[in-house]
Amino acid sequence: MRTTSIFVLLAVATLRCSSSHETAPACAGNTQYLAFQLFASSSTEPTGANGTLRPLINESAIRSFFEAVHREVGASSTPCRQPAVIIGPLAMDFASTDITTLIDQSFGLAREYQIAVGFHLDDGMFWASRQDLWKNPDNIEWTDWNGTPNTSSYVDWVSGRLAPMMCFNAPQVKSAVHEFMSGIATTIKRNVDYLNKIQSCK
Repeated sequence: MRTTSIFVLLAVATLRCSSSHETAPACAGNTQYLAFQLFASSSTEPTGANGTLRPLINESAIRSFFEAVHREVGASSTPCRQPAVIIGPLAMDFASTDITTLIDQSFGLAREYQIAVGFHLDDGMFWASRQDLWKNPDNIEWTDWNGTPNTSSYVDWVSGRLAPMMCFNAPQVKSAVHEFMSGIATTIKRNVDYLNKIQSCK
């Protein structure tokens, strides 16, 4: 029987910087974050049974969320305890260009509001748009030792059925997930590299 593994990757980039003449207070341990997740889709409900997630939220909705976090907890933050916004899930249902835009917008707002930003990545649950993959029985999990493919999956907080559970070991799935993750990683790295360049505020 094929095995499956599910993981969530959380990446948080600290955005506060200090001028060259300031010495940041030392933290006893790692910085602690009070994180608030913003659902990346414009609705938690897919478009229907085996349907895709609805489009990603726009920059106005993301800005409103950052503003709310900043308003409620931003003033009480310290160098060792910071608010954070986690946006996700970023999933294969969404076009790579749209994900890139959302990540860039999120980093920009994080800099503006001085709030850490993170991303909830989901490479295995919301992939209904990739019928080229899940319509192929070789790319989905079995339900028994006879190799019977499953027909759908679900989560408790979504009323509709989702696309079948993918087989992470299938060659086509591995290739698609690698491409999906590589695009996200490249975008995040580009933004983190920029943060490092501007770390010393003027």
